Formats: sequence, structure tokens, C-alpha cells
Amino acid sequence: MAAAPLGFIAVLAGWAVTETGRQPFVVYGLLRTAAAAAAVAAGAVSASLILFFLVYNLLLLTFLWFGARLVLSGPGLPETGGPRSIRPGLDRAATTVIGAAPANPESTRVRPAAGA
Repeated sequence: MAAAPLGFIAVLAGWAVTETGRQPFVVYGLLRTAAAAAAVAAGAVSASLILFFLVYNLLLLTFLWFGARLVLSGPGLPETGGPRSIRPGLDRAATTVIGAAPANPESTRVRPAAGA
């Protein structure tokens, strides 16, 4: 529980380091914020924000659509044609287990020769 806020503290520390590195003269008070601000029109900022919002919502909707399609289709059976195509060579595999007792013990008994 004590480590729960560490992620948030790391994000804040990273933000502070990034901004200090990006505009060190503004952070340390050597340059006014008004002098450091870029002259970008409000329409350009609004347009980029709206475009950002639209693109990320389109990505979210695509993800949700794809995920719902996968969930609704279910796991399904393999379309390969059964266990022989999943495990090739199954038809050539031995049908008995080595070291297991025979199914019919009488068939393995050694019979004496007819003349003995």
C-alpha cells in the first residue's frame, strides 16, 4: 500500500524534469513566460486539439469494435479438420502403450509345441 503513490510521484517528477529541460530560463526566472510563449493562433490550437480528440476516439472505437467481434465470435473449433491435422502422424502412431499390461493376457502366454 505504501508504494501506491510512487507511480504518480514519478509522473510528476518526470514532468518537472522535462519542463526544466525544455525551458530552463523560464523555470529559473531568467525569462518571462510571455517572452517564451509561441505566437500560435487560437484556431490552430483548437484545430489540433479537435483533430487529436477525433483520431484517438477513432482508435478507441476501432479497438472496441475489434474486441467485441472477437468476444462475440467465441473460441470456436479449429477449421483444420480434426485431431489428425493438429497432430500430424497420429494415424501412424502406436496404439499400445509400451510397458502396459496386455488387454488379453491369454494371447501373450507361450504355448508348448504340439509334439511336446
